[in-house]
Amino acid sequence: CGAGSWSFDMASTYPSINVVGLDISPYQPTQIKPDNFTFVKANVQERIPFDDNTFDFVFQRYLIGGHSKEKWPNVINEMVRVLKPGGFLELCEPSAMHDAGPTTQRLCNAELEIMERRGLDVNLLQNLEKYVQNQDNLENIEKELRRCHHGAKSNNTELSKVVITTTRVASAEYLETPMKHQYGVSASMHNSMAHKW
Repeated sequence: CGAGSWSFDMASTYPSINVVGLDISPYQPTQIKPDNFTFVKANVQERIPFDDNTFDFVFQRYLIGGHSKEKWPNVINEMVRVLKPGGFLELCEPSAMHDAGPTTQRLCNAELEIMERRGLDVNLLQNLEKYVQNQDNLENIEKELRRCHHGAKSNNTELSKVVITTTRVASAEYLETPMKHQYGVSASMHNSMAHKW
């Protein structure tokens, strides 16, 4: 669920459905939530606090940094458990950056190394299909890849701004401390590198 933006969009776009957002963090916006949205604090790695066959649609995105490589199959099993027969499971995860410039590539390489040290799946985009196919209760599995150009190669300046801002925030939040301790990169140097994107 994170900050709730996707859940809020779905709840506002489809007011006749009930949307449940799940997140490990208890800090969620409460004053602005749609009436058909409910937040539940829970950890999908342990157990989703709903009965089997509860939901028509289960959606998860951007948890490449949230689940260790060994946890992914169990996480998918747990999402499938709460999915109704004939329901839909949608997973959306990023891959590593391609055709990056030298500064971005340096940060990406450091990020991948840090992720690997933490037991995260640095090849999640490739492995996700395998994790899903190993789940016996799923059928009609489809994979869709989308390339998101940003920076100098982007024709969409608004999308480019969103991606760059998101990447900078994530980089500051997840990489600044490990970069300092493992690579000797100061906070100001890391910030300078991140803003060269």
